[in-house]
Amino acid sequence: AGGGGEKLGRRWLTIGIPTVPRHGDLRYLEPTLQAIADQLPLDTGDPLYGEVLVVVLNNKPGTHKVFDELKAKFEGGPHALYFKFVEQSIQQDDTAHNPENNANVPSSKVRRQTRAVIATLRASAGWGKYFLFMEDDFVMCPHAIRAMAYITTKANAYFPGGWSGIRVSHGLCGIMVNDGDVPELANYLDQHQARRPPDHLLPEWIHAEKDQAAAYLKGRRNLGYRFNIMEHIGSVSSLRASKQEGWPGCWEELVFPLVFEGEAWNPKQCSADDLWPCATRPATWPHDWPVFHVRHKEREQVTLMGPREK
Repeated sequence: AGGGGEKLGRRWLTIGIPTVPRHGDLRYLEPTLQAIADQLPLDTGDPLYGEVLVVVLNNKPGTHKVFDELKAKFEGGPHALYFKFVEQSIQQDDTAHNPENNANVPSSKVRRQTRAVIATLRASAGWGKYFLFMEDDFVMCPHAIRAMAYITTKANAYFPGGWSGIRVSHGLCGIMVNDGDVPELANYLDQHQARRPPDHLLPEWIHAEKDQAAAYLKGRRNLGYRFNIMEHIGSVSSLRASKQEGWPGCWEELVFPLVFEGEAWNPKQCSADDLWPCATRPATWPHDWPVFHVRHKEREQVTLMGPREK
């Protein structure tokens, strides 16, 4: 069952968020959705008006009090056209015989979360040009949605032949992929859910680490944005038993080991750019326009405010 998301045609971006009820009805989902809504324009003249769809999938129907409250709030509010709330049960058991307490092998709980991600992918396919993975305990940093418009435009200029994914945050959250790849990616996660957790399988796929992904991607590669545009607010994970702390804040650089080396922005290769790899930058494109030009002004000792008083 689903609701909301007034159809305006194909959007620019679909954001997929699987969610489950947390112990004690922790309200992580509320600031997650509110931070997105705060960046969604209500002015019909805005170039991003109606260009985003947020698909929130509750895989435990009837048991997620916070989901129910937020569904009523957003479907009845001014941002209703941007939200689609879906309730869909997922398969609880499978035939895998993995150990339950080995951090390197997906337990039954982790495999269930992978199936929730798969369900979210399949519920989101076809709604937009790009798909963004999010989790229900991350909040978007200020101007994150407009930053993603810049990032995808720049990625297309640097790699006109296409790309597999763009890392813009950490963990399972903050990887952008092309909507046309969503069904294949969902099938890949489904096929390999017993081998690695979803926050490892996704980077593995966009990096074409396995022959199966490489054969499908046909040379398209993954990219890394320099800055983290989503902030983790939860310490109680739906994926791992231990408390999760020490994550990067807004606009911190996404370098290794905050993310896997094969998807991290590389300061040695692209210190003057905000996208990695950067060797294919067209001459008509600036480097990372905000940081690059500020640094240029500092080198030339140019100030917009005039000399400081001594």
